[in-house]
Amino acid sequence: MKILHYINGMFYLFTIIIYITFNKAGAAPQTVLGIMQMLMALILIIKKWPIKTIRTHVLRYGLLVGSYFLILGFLSSIFGNMDDFFVIILFVIIPMLIATYFVYITYLLQKQ
Repeated sequence: MKILHYINGMFYLFTIIIYITFNKAGAAPQTVLGIMQMLMALILIIKKWPIKTIRTHVLRYGLLVGSYFLILGFLSSIFGNMDDFFVIILFVIIPMLIATYFVYITYLLQKQ
């Protein structure tokens, strides 16, 4: 399963480099990273990964992603126009923290 970690890590680093270099252009690779990570998590859940700690982390990741989208939808409906500060937190910082957690999960997976 080392290949999952390498692919995930490369996409993650690519996204961070694009954000640092081109600022707002990082949203496109971040979207691809998020979709790719959700598909990887789904594959790990479907495979019913036998290692309990990995399974727990993947389910926790799924709960984080689901909670993020629920809170994002709720806040978007309440606050139509948000400050740039909140937009950066909601659309850049929080998703990248969740992505970082999934990179950690794949790191644990490749160590097994």
